[in-house]
Amino acid sequence: MRWLTGGLMLLLLAGCAPWLPTRQAAPEAQVVQATPLMAWVTLKTRQAPDAARRAALLAEARAQLSRRLTALSRKPVDEEVARHPAFMRRALAAMGWQPLKIDPPVQVVQAAWQAKQGVFDLQAQVDLAAWVAQLRRQVVQLDEKLARFKRVPDRVNTLRQLRALLPAWPLLLQRQQLRTLLWRFDAESRLTKADRMARMLRERLRTLDEALVVEVDTEIERRPAFARLLRAALRQEGFSDRAGPADLFVFYEVQDDSAHRVAGGVAVHYAVRLKLADGDGAPFAEYALESAATAETEKLARQQAMSQLAESVVDRLVNKVLLAEYRLMRQKAQREENDKDALHSGNHSAAADHGGGHHVRAGQS
Repeated sequence: MRWLTGGLMLLLLAGCAPWLPTRQAAPEAQVVQATPLMAWVTLKTRQAPDAARRAALLAEARAQLSRRLTALSRKPVDEEVARHPAFMRRALAAMGWQPLKIDPPVQVVQAAWQAKQGVFDLQAQVDLAAWVAQLRRQVVQLDEKLARFKRVPDRVNTLRQLRALLPAWPLLLQRQQLRTLLWRFDAESRLTKADRMARMLRERLRTLDEALVVEVDTEIERRPAFARLLRAALRQEGFSDRAGPADLFVFYEVQDDSAHRVAGGVAVHYAVRLKLADGDGAPFAEYALESAATAETEKLARQQAMSQLAESVVDRLVNKVLLAEYRLMRQKAQREENDKDALHSGNHSAAADHGGGHHVRAGQS
């Protein structure tokens, strides 16, 4: 009997007894169809889902709609960013810009459990009227912030104009996302004066960053090969070196320029001192820098080392010049926010004191 009992236990543990109940896989929700404004979600289940499960299915439908609308709004924005040179894209990243996540209000159109089929279906759609009204409000708020940038003078050098206009760029990109959606889903959408202003600011930014001219020079010993390589590396970052008045001067002093063979190729080392100045000749950064690279050929190694120098120039330009106005605006906005919080807190304290005094007097009477 012992051997018989043991054999049966082995069969049970091995799953060879088909009459035993097996664990069912957790039910999975699946989006069976979705458009930018509507999503259908189906759930295979043996019993009607409870309130928590229904809420989870609605959240999944809403997430699906959010992803689709966000992707739809991002396409023209991504194209706009790609039109700008690399140094401007670095500045945009330094400002912490992220595309807006579109999260529209959603309502349930239909929710039905078909017991015989063991399927629960949920149909959800964007509350279009509420969403369009929300988008319009957001655009108006952005237009109020953008209005100040119309006053940026256009008779100063390119670098100063860029510094003054750069804080508008994240706002313009957010506006472009929202306006893309309004053009598609708001039947009453029309071209407005604010639309023309935003387009003018976007075009002005593109014109300015494409027109920025950099000049590479030395105050001591001239090294044409070094200057040529640095110019090429700066062109990769989006700077123009065409003839004409310069907006950015890069002065260099080479302290070490060496190359030697190593296993697998050639190692190059530069030790330089750089000074960066604006179009008026006013320096804004001066520092020493070392750059090294190893590659199969000396030419490739020098190009890679020079790219590091160009990245350093862009880093100093972005942080010392281009973001200066942006940081001032952030600091001002933070101070105003702090002042509002302090005023709000003071009003609450005064109201509490007034209310407390009233109650005391009422008690005395």
